[in-house]
Parts: sequence; C-alpha cells; structure tokens
Amino acid sequence: MLVQTVVCLLVASGDWSVEMESAELTVWSRENAATGLREVKARMFVEDAPEHVWSVLADIEKHPAFIPHLLESRVVDREEAGAVFLYQRISPPLVDDRDYTVRVINDVDAERATYKQTWTTANHRGPAAGDAVRLKRVEGAWVVEPGGKDGAWVNYWVHTTPGGSIPQWIVSAANRKAIPELMLAVKARVRQYAVARRLRIKV
Repeated sequence: MLVQTVVCLLVASGDWSVEMESAELTVWSRENAATGLREVKARMFVEDAPEHVWSVLADIEKHPAFIPHLLESRVVDREEAGAVFLYQRISPPLVDDRDYTVRVINDVDAERATYKQTWTTANHRGPAAGDAVRLKRVEGAWVVEPGGKDGAWVNYWVHTTPGGSIPQWIVSAANRKAIPELMLAVKARVRQYAVARRLRIKV
C-alpha cells in the first residue's frame, strides 16, 4: 500500500509547486494538510540503465560515501520478510546533528526494470536517543524506472520533520539547496560505478 501511495505522489501534479527546474532535474514541494509539514519530490534523468542506478541506491550502508551531510548509515536489525531497519545520522549546516531509524522495504521488478525503495519511521527499532536531535517522522522513497533505451528516471520523495524549532522558511530554503545536491550526488555516484565496472574495480 505504501509503495502504491508513493508512486501516485511521484507522478501526481495538482498542488505541487516547482521549487527549481533545469534540463536534468526538477524539484517540487507542497504542504501536507494532514501533518503541516512540507513534502518534497524530485525527478532526474540519468544516462545509465535502471539496474545500475538501483545498485547505488540499494547499497544503503555506503550512502555516507557520497550523500552530502550523511555521517552514518547502518543496518541495525532485519525482518525475515526482507525489510531492514536502518539507523542514520546527518549533520546539516548550522544546526545540531539529527538522527533516526527507518524501516526500509525494497520492491524490485527486474522484468520491467522498475525499482522502489520506501522507508518509514521506526525509532523504536534503533539505538536509544543520544546527543543528536531525534527526528520523529521520516518517510520517503526512491523509484527508478526506464528512461528509454539509454537511461533511467530517478524519482525521490521525502516527508519529514526538521527536528528542533527551525522556522519553516529556513527548512524550505534548505530543501531548495539540499535536494538538488542529493540528486546530483546520486548521479555522480552512478557515473563512478560505471567507471568502476569498465575498469573492473570495486567502489
């Protein structure tokens, strides 16, 4: 059900406002009436096969190597059905570190070259709160789908509390910078993996 909801969010138009747009990337946002929080989604074209993009996103414990401000990303528990519980700690500019644990589900349709990763808050399955600000809501998704014979569309959606008492205008301004940085970091990592494949080396 969550995966279906996420796909609808990623393709829907309606009340989404464009935050930034370029030849390779578009970012939208809107206020969630139920939570009062800002949702953000983004869509980017990558010149590589969907399965290669997925190999980057699915390698969740290596995300700190390329995602800006992500200090830690480690699996702390697993379910027999395949879901994992992932603890992450981030260090945003100008504010205290944030941390959280999420339940991550991967949904792979290799025949259609479509890959989905969704996450929802699961702080009760991770480490106890420490010196970082604990985020109470963290949910989002990656969806990778074919983009013609030579590429892939990478879709991202996030709905989260900023933690602490940060004014909404600061959060919105930060998102306009952070989301493009995140998307372009993924694209750069995909290119790095492509070079590694050609040279037959591990990243």
